[in-house]
Amino acid sequence: MLMMVTPFQKRFFFSKNLKSHQRIGPHNLKIISLIVGSLLSSSYLERRSDELDGGVRIIFIKYSDNVENIMWFYSTLAKAGYCSYKKPKLYRYIGKGNKVLFFYVLKSYSFSSFNWLYYLFYRNNLKIIPHNLYEYITPLALATLFLSSVWAEEKAIFMNDTRSNTSLSFFDAKGLRNLSQVLNNIYKIETEIMKNSGLNCGSLYVKNTSRDAFISIVKPHILSSQYHLLNKPLLKLTLLGTPQFKRGMSTLPDLADLRNSKRKLRKTCELSLEQKEALIGLI
Repeated sequence: MLMMVTPFQKRFFFSKNLKSHQRIGPHNLKIISLIVGSLLSSSYLERRSDELDGGVRIIFIKYSDNVENIMWFYSTLAKAGYCSYKKPKLYRYIGKGNKVLFFYVLKSYSFSSFNWLYYLFYRNNLKIIPHNLYEYITPLALATLFLSSVWAEEKAIFMNDTRSNTSLSFFDAKGLRNLSQVLNNIYKIETEIMKNSGLNCGSLYVKNTSRDAFISIVKPHILSSQYHLLNKPLLKLTLLGTPQFKRGMSTLPDLADLRNSKRKLRKTCELSLEQKEALIGLI
């Protein structure tokens, strides 16, 4: 499933005018890890029905108080040929306690070689926790899920404000137990399961006895500007569902119209000079 990239093969990634069956991969482990960690949160897959072979693309929803991190994520995908070099529009949201948070919605190109991801993460049009997640929950995937979990509560509030809170995900107790067992078997990380409702489909709280092990695994895969997140008294992994939309797609619909939701935000404002300089340095 995961193959080495050769210069000849890589060229198939860099054109938005190609059909999905012409983007055949291969995909390296770093990119797959970023995708898996994101899919366990609110990002999702969309199976295109407008092509004969039905390619699959990923809709990434990234949300953080750290502009550097979410723009690093975009830059990594763009440089690897998975999305356009056009920077996603960054929106600003004022969360709980007047915390300033940023988000964007990023679409990947469609790949026929992403079909296996769709069959891995979806059953009957619902996103699930794969039974064989142990094959793909790398340290980078775990770090990606952790960073998505930090602002999960604020993200769920924002989604509920702008969309239906009916989730198109099925992260049930069995799936949470599976993920908890995988973390224990592979990384010796013990967790406590907390089942929630709505878009927040449940959380795994890292037990104090496993705190040091969790930090040692995640820390090498996050930016130094985010190390402080590991000092929180409670470390957790939150799995978010994706809100239901109406659109004629074969799986989850497009979140592109989240762009229009900015007028519903409680406050909008320009990026600071320091944040603009950070973006210029990253892209």
